[in-house]
Amino acid sequence: MKIYALGVLFLSLPIVMNGQDTSDNYSFKSHGFFQVQGGLHLPFTSGNRSKLIQPNFGVGLGGWFSPALGARINAEGLNSKVRYADKYQSFHYLTIGVDAMLNLSPLFVQNNNPRNNLYLVGGIGVTRRGKQNFEDIHNESKLIHNFRVGVGYEYRIAKPLSLSLEYRLNSADDKFDVYLNNKDDWHSSLLVGVAYNFAYAKKPYATPIEPRTKVSTGDYLTLYEQAQQEIDKRMGIWMQRMQGESKDEFRLRTNPQALEAQRLTYANAVYKEFAEKTNHTLGERLTAANVSLARQTMKLDFDAMPSLTFPITLEQARALTQAYGSDYKKWPFERDSTKYKLRPDDTFEITHARLILPTNEKIDSYNPYDNLSQLKNLEGESLLTIADIHKDLQNQEILEKIRNKALEAFDKNYTLDNTTIQVGTEPMPTTAGLDYKVKYVYQANEGFSVKNDFAPGRYEADRSVASRAMLSIITQSLADPTFAKFLQDGKELHINYSGSADAKPVRNPIAYNGRYGDIKEQVKVNGKTQTLSVTKAEGIKSNEELSLVRAKSVRDYIHTNIPAINKMKVIEDYNVNVSENEGSEYRRVAVELIFRDVHDAFK
Repeated sequence: MKIYALGVLFLSLPIVMNGQDTSDNYSFKSHGFFQVQGGLHLPFTSGNRSKLIQPNFGVGLGGWFSPALGARINAEGLNSKVRYADKYQSFHYLTIGVDAMLNLSPLFVQNNNPRNNLYLVGGIGVTRRGKQNFEDIHNESKLIHNFRVGVGYEYRIAKPLSLSLEYRLNSADDKFDVYLNNKDDWHSSLLVGVAYNFAYAKKPYATPIEPRTKVSTGDYLTLYEQAQQEIDKRMGIWMQRMQGESKDEFRLRTNPQALEAQRLTYANAVYKEFAEKTNHTLGERLTAANVSLARQTMKLDFDAMPSLTFPITLEQARALTQAYGSDYKKWPFERDSTKYKLRPDDTFEITHARLILPTNEKIDSYNPYDNLSQLKNLEGESLLTIADIHKDLQNQEILEKIRNKALEAFDKNYTLDNTTIQVGTEPMPTTAGLDYKVKYVYQANEGFSVKNDFAPGRYEADRSVASRAMLSIITQSLADPTFAKFLQDGKELHINYSGSADAKPVRNPIAYNGRYGDIKEQVKVNGKTQTLSVTKAEGIKSNEELSLVRAKSVRDYIHTNIPAINKMKVIEDYNVNVSENEGSEYRRVAVELIFRDVHDAFK
């Protein structure tokens, strides 16, 4: 019996593993199912196995409450056969029971709604055994107990339909066959089934409604609620771990900043789709807009949403009028560049538009939600002069140069000695000009963290394989000629050093060799300001102090190996983090450099 069960299990497992990358584009929801099965029945009694095999059927009604747990009520039976006095005789039986179901696929598949599922079954029930034609002492109908275990494989053809192959072992009372030996009688079933899955949906989508229409609370969703559900649905798919993606890569891809950016991307797309469905596009809005030209700026004023403001010269306005007439509603606004915002009260507003000039030059509106724009409060007397516009456009040109040169040199991933170093950059416009941030982080590739990251109690960054690789990349990238103007004498540079430790407690002070001198710094410990000190005499007494010494080791390396930094006006901060988990992957360092006022570096 064990050999039969293990055989089915190992035959099913490769199918599940090979199919784990196949899934539907919707997440799991609890649901019910109705199942019909047919197959073969084999009792474990004396006689020729081939002559004992009988047809069998099953029918079940149940549900899945989570990706792993389910239950069903099941009926199984038809005929069984027994050999007695050198004769084979069949008899009817019917078993009704309740089964618990455990889906094993979540152990192998990251997606919580895979098409292929391997599951276990266990249950209890009663069996009604019909009369036999043999003249034996218990030749009568019997109502007896039944215990069941089994294994099954299910393939979901579509959302409502699935096919299954299931093998069960049943332990019935000793009176199931003609032989009495004070032991339960065992019999098995191999069944092929088809199931219909129902009751997936929680709440129906409403037909898109007109904005500004009051919607009564009830089963139907407002337009804003529909949009949020659609955004959540797309985020749910994006948040699933991809095939071949490591846990570290998944965590990096789905960090809070990336989540926010991805949700904004989906929101822009969904709001645009909904605006076009309800015909609340820019073209429709222009019919209710008032246009004014003042001080090199064109404004489109609307009754129910903020104004759109474009930087445009009088010459450009004249060219537009000559080419397309004085009716601004006929001016060529680029449809695909328009961005929308949908408010909770189901009203739209346009946050960005683009105007195409006769020369094919494109002018973008100033987005009130764009953090990079320095042109704000464009109401009444605050409209910009031509000098202000030229200054902002100059900033935009410099940002473009940085994207073409600096990002090409810096925004990269390097893989050295089983360590991946990630270098990220970010232009930071300010009221005084332009700052530029460069951040270095690393991670040991999967399986190499114990070898490449800091050993317990170690703190010298130039002696850790992974952190040493990062320090080498810092030295190489800052030596790039593109960034020579960054490292000028007297220029301001803000450096944030980060050190981290795992949760393994420091039970006895760790010896400190004094390489970085006696240390006393006001630092951020998991985001809160705190003063830490480390001396050679007292050693390192906590994980917070250990993290600080690791960050100090990075400072020592940078000032030693990049001498140009020592001639700059350097401001330094330290961030200390202690994880709640234990492991080498939580013992690391990082560094962030912010070059102040690099406006002239790319002219």
